Amino acid sequence: MIELTDITLLESKGSYEDTCRIMAKESSVLRWMLRSDAFVSNKFAASNYTLHFWNDGKVFIYETDRSVATDSSDEDLRELNMWCEANGWHLHVSDRMLVDRYAFAYWQQAFKGGLVQNDQLDRMEEEEMKRIAVLGVEGEE
Repeated sequence: MIELTDITLLESKGSYEDTCRIMAKESSVLRWMLRSDAFVSNKFAASNYTLHFWNDGKVFIYETDRSVATDSSDEDLRELNMWCEANGWHLHVSDRMLVDRYAFAYWQQAFKGGLVQNDQLDRMEEEEMKRIAVLGVEGEE
C-alpha cells in the first residue's frame, strides 16, 4: 500500500501519464517536480519516504526513515518499486542518500538488486566492469 500526500498525484491516482496531463493543463512550465511524502507498507515492512516526482518520469527517494542496514528487509522498497513501475515511473535514489557509508552499502545493494536506479552507482558499476575486463585480458596473456 502506498499513501501519497501530493494533491496532483492523488488526483492522477499516481499515474505518470495522468500526472503529465494535469500538469500540462495547470501550467505552461515544461520542467516540473512534485514533492510528496509517501507511507509505504505491506505485511512485512513499513516506511516513510519523501519522494520527488519529475516530469521525465523519474521518482527520486530524497529522504526516508527506513533502516539502511544491509540485512534489513527491503519489502517496502520492493513495494515502492513495483508501484512506480505499474504507474509509469522509474525509481531512483538521490545522491544525497549515498553520503553515509552504511547508507551507501544499502543503496548499492538495492541498485544491484534492480530496486533503484542511480547515475553515480551506474558509473561505478561500469568502471568496475571495465576493470574486471582488463584484469581478464591481462590474465589470458
